[in-house]
Amino acid sequence: MIFQKRAAISKRQGSDHAIHDATAAAVVVHGLSAGYDSQPVIADISFELRTGERLAVVGPNGAGKSTLLKALAGLLDPMKGKVLIHGHGPCRHICIAYVPQKNTLDWRFPITLADFVMLGRTQRIGLLRKPRSQDHDIVRASLDAVELTAYAQRQIEALSGGQQQRLFLARALAQEAELILFDEPLVGLDVHVHRETLELIASLYRQEVTVIMSLHDLSIAASHFDKILLLRQEMMGFGTPKTVLTENVLRRAYGSCLQVIPSEDGAFIVHDTACSGGEHEDV
Repeated sequence: MIFQKRAAISKRQGSDHAIHDATAAAVVVHGLSAGYDSQPVIADISFELRTGERLAVVGPNGAGKSTLLKALAGLLDPMKGKVLIHGHGPCRHICIAYVPQKNTLDWRFPITLADFVMLGRTQRIGLLRKPRSQDHDIVRASLDAVELTAYAQRQIEALSGGQQQRLFLARALAQEAELILFDEPLVGLDVHVHRETLELIASLYRQEVTVIMSLHDLSIAASHFDKILLLRQEMMGFGTPKTVLTENVLRRAYGSCLQVIPSEDGAFIVHDTACSGGEHEDV
């Protein structure tokens, strides 16, 4: 098993890392405002997630999706409000894996896939310590889970776009993450790789891993996630896809960028005609 029981992980963490509060929600965000250079990008965001829930963060370009994920990962300090992961602030957790947009990494860097995935074990191994046989076993299992075992000793520059995303996921698995934050992992990938990536993410539910993913495709958000957070600097909606993806809420968030077509069963087929699919990074 790649993931181990939460109690066992907590014992390994020791005093330097946050031990989970068994009575707390997996994620609690209350009144969160965050941004850069004293300028807020998101304001007054509040929501909760239970362990194992899958949340899609959607909204037009510039809505603040990446900013929210960085605040949840502890990479960006809140200007106001708070973020709690299993009862504690995010910075002392080793159970949080942040998977950035793939264009943030220099893929020409000389490192093998196995060594890249081993980086996910760094906090568990400890500084200046060598990986143990157990760590190598977990790296092999993580690569196997994303079907990259055959490439373990190759350089990362040899990977295709879909393989790059699977490599990031392997590193998160090796980290034994219990909260994985994905920032636009589907951008630039073909439909086949979309399906493979979403199937891998769906499998995390059985491991009680909480998943938060930012993305543009509202149909994928509706069909593959338990809850949706619709963001446009402020929280425009939060809840199940059925309660959030309504015409009134969507038009407030997207304005003229959105085309909404009534279907026979009363639902809406949504196509974001101008605000999705770009390779540029959200803020």
